[in-house]
Amino acid sequence: MEWKIIFISIVSSSFVVTLIEFFIKKSYEKFLDKKIEDAKEEIRKKSKVYDFQFNTYILFEELVYRARNTARDIKTQFEKSIPIDHNTITELISKLDAFNNAIVELLYEKRAILSGKIFAELHDLKNIVPELIYITKKVEKEIISGKIFVEDALSAYRDVYEKVDKLHDSINNFIQNEIRVK
Repeated sequence: MEWKIIFISIVSSSFVVTLIEFFIKKSYEKFLDKKIEDAKEEIRKKSKVYDFQFNTYILFEELVYRARNTARDIKTQFEKSIPIDHNTITELISKLDAFNNAIVELLYEKRAILSGKIFAELHDLKNIVPELIYITKKVEKEIISGKIFVEDALSAYRDVYEKVDKLHDSINNFIQNEIRVK
């Protein structure tokens, strides 16, 4: 009879230990599953933000590139020693203004997802472009009015254009580093 009691004790103890082990294992699996699901959800959220940033950066890069190229086209018009076509200059100014307005609107809309560095550079650009437009109109008036061409006005245009060009390069490099293109 003693062996029976010992055997029953061992079997029942083993059963209790196995049962406890089973519940611990199941609760640990549920805990791990919850952690994995939380991690997946966090990755999904970060992925959405990254995709949103990526698309926004690409849009900014396009606008900055177009603004820079338009400013370069204006500079080319001024540097050629041919008569200035008022309609061409007006059209280029309109494009430059439209690109700047789009940049400004995007800055308002997307401020929350922009890094501080890119926001500062885009903010600088949005302030420089109106100066470029003002100088463009001034240079054009001097040329059209028949005044002797003032090199200072063109020099001022070149200086502001160089700022736009440098900002374009800086913004482009930042975006390419941010999206890991290089």
